[in-house]
Amino acid sequence: MLAEAWLRAYAGRGTYDPARGPVRAWLFGVARNVLAAHWRGQERPAAAAALAGEASSDPWHAVDRRLDAAAVAPLMRRTLAELPAVERELLLLIAWEQLSPTEAAAVVGVPAGTARSRLHRARTRLRAALGPSAPLSLTGDFV
Repeated sequence: MLAEAWLRAYAGRGTYDPARGPVRAWLFGVARNVLAAHWRGQERPAAAAALAGEASSDPWHAVDRRLDAAAVAPLMRRTLAELPAVERELLLLIAWEQLSPTEAAAVVGVPAGTARSRLHRARTRLRAALGPSAPLSLTGDFV
């Protein structure tokens, strides 16, 4: 899929408009479209399955955080799955890909203000579902 994303980006390079945002956001948009086309042909997106995976060689100092995260992982996956698709995608682009809200808005094709309000709703729903016992790292700046 990576090769497909790069091929589509190269083929569509003439459609990039610098006035609409940085090239990074445009590339994420191309990748998003490639993944969406791929997921339409599958019953369950591979990214959803990846949410359950863990790294095999984490350092010991992260064990407590991993245990805390594992305790709330099923609830987090369920809550993320219940979010509207655009809210979930915005949240994950910002949390995982470390895009700014403006860049994430360009990726999903909504105005920046709309992205910020949808992101706020997604964060609020996630915090409410996780409750006060959620690990700090799960309710920090990105969530």
